[in-house]
Amino acid sequence: MKRRLAPRLRFVAVALAGLMLIVGCGQSKAPLNTTLPVAQDVPKLMQMLESKKRTDRAAAASYLAALAEKGQLGDQSQAALTKLQELAQKDKEETVKRAAADAIAKFQGSGG
Repeated sequence: MKRRLAPRLRFVAVALAGLMLIVGCGQSKAPLNTTLPVAQDVPKLMQMLESKKRTDRAAAASYLAALAEKGQLGDQSQAALTKLQELAQKDKEETVKRAAADAIAKFQGSGG
């Protein structure tokens, strides 16, 4: 019995590993390209702050913070900061609140 079970388990393990490689282990596609955010991404990031997905809202907050640190938000800085403050206070997801609060701290550290 043990001899028959081992090849079957090995086959199942190899098949699952192959399937995971093909499918991508359930990874979602990045909301933006995988490079660092640039000023042209700000409109998309502002839309992402309104997303129903908490991961999109948290990622957008982090990306906006990175742009603020680089001084690339320009005239959209105040609108982004206002929306981040709203998320930090009112979002139902703790991860989004934390990401927004971290982003606000970076805004304030960069001179907003």
